Amino acid sequence: DLLASYAPKARFGAGSNAYFTDINRQHPEMRAADFLTYSLNPQVHAFDNTSLIETVAAQSVTVESARQIADGKGVVVSPVTLLPRFNPNATGPDPEPGPDELPAQVDVRQMSLFGAAWTMGSLKYLLSSEIDAVTYFETSGWRGLMETEEGSPVPSLFHSTPGMLFPLYHLLADIGDYVNGEIVPVNTADPLRVDGLALRRDDDQTLLLANGTSRTQQVQIAGMDSLARIRHLDESTFDAAVNKPDAFRNHTETLASSDGELICELAPYAVVRIDTNVRFQALLDEPLNLSWHLATNFCRNSHPQHRTRILLNQFGEQGLAFNGSINELLQRLRSGVRRGLPIGVIEANQRMGQPLGLGALVGGCESGTGPRQGEDQY
Repeated sequence: DLLASYAPKARFGAGSNAYFTDINRQHPEMRAADFLTYSLNPQVHAFDNTSLIETVAAQSVTVESARQIADGKGVVVSPVTLLPRFNPNATGPDPEPGPDELPAQVDVRQMSLFGAAWTMGSLKYLLSSEIDAVTYFETSGWRGLMETEEGSPVPSLFHSTPGMLFPLYHLLADIGDYVNGEIVPVNTADPLRVDGLALRRDDDQTLLLANGTSRTQQVQIAGMDSLARIRHLDESTFDAAVNKPDAFRNHTETLASSDGELICELAPYAVVRIDTNVRFQALLDEPLNLSWHLATNFCRNSHPQHRTRILLNQFGEQGLAFNGSINELLQRLRSGVRRGLPIGVIEANQRMGQPLGLGALVGGCESGTGPRQGEDQY
């Protein structure tokens, strides 16, 4: 109440300047607070690239738990960083870094392609959760989105150049292009390899894909328009992205899909942006309130670069409610095949009372593979 008297329009939160575990261990008093807050970083127990990629899915789980602790108030995650900003368990000041060391709060991956790929995964899971706000990093410097005009204080260890943009800047700029838009859920069978985030506003849709590995990955996307604009943020475009950002952002390639399918290759730790106009294809005769949901059917073959198949589910994350028998529904879908409409993976997902989920059919997997458990494929 005292704070509100000084700034009546401001919102005041309660929580922790450190970790979610702090508020989970001891719940803060929320009666006078407007929101619950805590910070996130992926490097408390492990530090390699694979371990960091494995942390992003758990971020949305913390939001689910925080919702219960917040007791109806909002949840704000702030800030999200690659390394802890301080040691909450320290009993004295942090030691000064040695001549061949960076400060404990600085990670050289901040300016790397990996930093952008990890941030996309974090954004995907946090924005898809019931979160009220989230902040990332700093604006400039070696913990920010771009280098300062003075440059890196230790250029021999943090190899940035004065004024350069970091790759994750472009990821946040892509999100910013969809202010007042929607986040569309994207599910992949192997998110540790390739994960995605879809954005939609009116008739425009952007799919962001990130390769979380050090190997090239091939992705097959179904349900696309005949033409799509694609932009790669990878080792081949790194120099333009960080030194000539306007030219990089204005340069896209136009790719033509084949029978509604698009294949693209993601270099190690690449982030790819694919822009397309939304094209809906109804499988049934009745008008539907369609929303896009991305699911994947991961297909393995003998080729060392496995493919990830992405299906655009046109009936929403919970599927299409159909008041009839499965046999009747399948009969109608088969009639759709005869009409030349796309049919795909049918998820027999009636467990827990959920309606049957329908996917836009993209055909079978590569040879030697079949539908995932719990699915019928036609």
